[in-house]
Amino acid sequence: MTDDRHATVTRRQALALAAASVGSLITATPALAHLTDDDSATNSFVAANNVIEVQEEFDPKPDPSGSVRKVARARNTGNCDCWVRGLVAVSSTEDVTAVEYNGAAWDRNDDGWWYYGHPLAPGALSDPLMTGAKATTGSTITVCLESCSTAFGDEPVSAFARVGKEL
Repeated sequence: MTDDRHATVTRRQALALAAASVGSLITATPALAHLTDDDSATNSFVAANNVIEVQEEFDPKPDPSGSVRKVARARNTGNCDCWVRGLVAVSSTEDVTAVEYNGAAWDRNDDGWWYYGHPLAPGALSDPLMTGAKATTGSTITVCLESCSTAFGDEPVSAFARVGKEL
């Protein structure tokens, strides 16, 4: 008789333990899901690529006044808006007596550079920096163009002054 009573208590305990386990499982599952739930997001970006090219048209045959036609522009081949500045170097002032600059679209600064007055959008072509020069045969005219992102400033001179410094 002792064994039957002991067996009955064990069955009761087993049923209580099973009920408690099922109850714990029911209440613990949402908490466990909350603690182990995850989500992800993919962030993609493209770095700014600031690239320009010099686009030139050149006719070495001088007109009657002695001017040669040399048109120099900047083309933005990058993927972001940029500011552009230009510098024209000549072999000597005796060989090249005058450069015809486009002062309507480009502004000469005290640092000697000509600054394009508008941001140049990707794919866009600037107005000409120069349209011609009076030069002797064998002289050399070199056009140098630089660009920087419009993220450096709201106007070209201050933007170029910030290049290489912390934004």
